[in-house]
Amino acid sequence: MLIFLSCSSLYTLVGLLLSLHVVALSLTNTMSYTYPKVWSFPPFFTKQPNKETYDTQVNEWIKIIHEYCKSCKVWKITRECPVFTNTAIRRQLETSFIEEIFRELERRGGGSIVSDGVYIWWYTLEEWSSRVYEWVEDNGQKGVMMTVFELEGQFDGMPYDMMEKVLKRLEKQGKVTTVVERDEIVGVKF
Repeated sequence: MLIFLSCSSLYTLVGLLLSLHVVALSLTNTMSYTYPKVWSFPPFFTKQPNKETYDTQVNEWIKIIHEYCKSCKVWKITRECPVFTNTAIRRQLETSFIEEIFRELERRGGGSIVSDGVYIWWYTLEEWSSRVYEWVEDNGQKGVMMTVFELEGQFDGMPYDMMEKVLKRLEKQGKVTTVVERDEIVGVKF
């Protein structure tokens, strides 16, 4: 029995499969991260009233989130992310404080809030753009037409929405030409 899929349906299917693979990797990799000592300090899980202490606390949370996500290859987190709960000391960050941290992550360019969580930029958008372009040059891909999914696979399964931002940044710099189908980038040529 033959099944024919349109190009966009095929991209959607491949994207779904890549997403499931990334989720599976995230679940298996979370055990490899070692939390810093501050994560075992109970007051760290309570929003601090003093402005200076609060700022330090938020900085530490952002640092932990970035290190955790980079170490475990997690691209997107939600309020239910295990990083916000320490069962050993019976502490969990309050949802409202998590949302404050998410907003600060986005304000600093370290995250992009979406409806169901936050995409985490382990590196800045500019750094990712440079890394993608360097990969293209180092692997002899200049002048070669590639799909977005081929690129995502080279960057630990970076979600489409994030790769799209990277590619749009490179396009503004004149380093890539994109092929768009139904408002989605489906192909690129560097």
